[in-house]
Amino acid sequence: MFDRVVCIPACQEYQYLPKTIQSLAKLPEKCLLILLNNCRVDSPVHIVKDNLLLHNWLLQHPYRQQQNEYWIEFPDLPILYLDHSSEEYRFSSKQGVGYARKLLAERALSLMDSGLISSPWIWCSDGDARFQSSYLTEPPTCAAAITPYIHKPATPELLIYEASLRYYSLGLDWAQSPHPFPTIGSTIVIHKDSYQKIHGFSDRQAAEDFYLLNKAAKVGSIYYRDVPPIYLEGRCSDRVPFGTGRAMKEIKDNQLQLEVYDPRIFSILKRWFKVLYTSPDQSLLSDLDQILPSYPARHKLAKVLKQGCNPKTQIRRRLEFFDLFQTMRFIHHLRDTQYPSIPYQQALQQASFIPEMPSDLLLIQNHLYQLERERLVGRHYKL
Repeated sequence: MFDRVVCIPACQEYQYLPKTIQSLAKLPEKCLLILLNNCRVDSPVHIVKDNLLLHNWLLQHPYRQQQNEYWIEFPDLPILYLDHSSEEYRFSSKQGVGYARKLLAERALSLMDSGLISSPWIWCSDGDARFQSSYLTEPPTCAAAITPYIHKPATPELLIYEASLRYYSLGLDWAQSPHPFPTIGSTIVIHKDSYQKIHGFSDRQAAEDFYLLNKAAKVGSIYYRDVPPIYLEGRCSDRVPFGTGRAMKEIKDNQLQLEVYDPRIFSILKRWFKVLYTSPDQSLLSDLDQILPSYPARHKLAKVLKQGCNPKTQIRRRLEFFDLFQTMRFIHHLRDTQYPSIPYQQALQQASFIPEMPSDLLLIQNHLYQLERERLVGRHYKL
């Protein structure tokens, strides 16, 4: 019997994952780590070789094997190792981290059903994480929870990328979005009932964390945990179409330059949410047209409004429609048609929702981290 279960996908993680495992082994709870080492049938040779190094390192410890599953006796941390890197078990060319997280969660659920794991929560993380002692404390009642994060140690390109993530969350919060929390896979804790209700992770090569939380927010609250942060190391990579590794590579290749959304977009979004929260159904579309007549999903929203609805659930229905995805689509539409992205330094200085910014990257990191803790952490986000 295990108290907790942590699920980590791994691809080209040999340099980082041993430290992650050692960090997890120091936590006080009796934890099971489910680790899935994976690559695709068309993965380049250097990824296959790196995965083999991790495979061999794991199997230096005592284990028992059944096909591609290994129960490994790592000191102070039992590991269920799922090998999807050996040639006969590799993913297809279209599968990636979303599929890996899906397989991990399904295996965790099966162990819960068999009585091997007592907690109903699934902790999702990544191979570059370092954990603090309270990481495995159970969240209060919610559909899913987010653990605070900070990139440490961090290269300049990673500090810039983190600044862009916090800028976006702080902008959403200022605009009164019901879902301003970060959507980072290594920070998610999800309840098994919520996971099953929303059919879990999507089989995607990227953004699986975004879409999971988008669905979870419609079946319960998302809680931003008031606990010490996870330390994430981050590294340049092109393993997925977008995300931290790809963004770092692009920032580095572009001489540490990054453009982010013009802060005026969040001002328009704030007006938009005010109408969503206050206007009656009869005038909602015309009121929204006053703000953005070219809203791309207007016709879809009109169809939703034609359906019968209890007056008590009108606002919820709108927010279920204007979810994380529609919010992102709205922002991208304004970026592409009215307010092109601007250098991140300019955005941080001009945004009315961010106090005066320092210029040093490490000071910026700490400043934005503290702002996010003050404004977002310790809250339940629900429709």
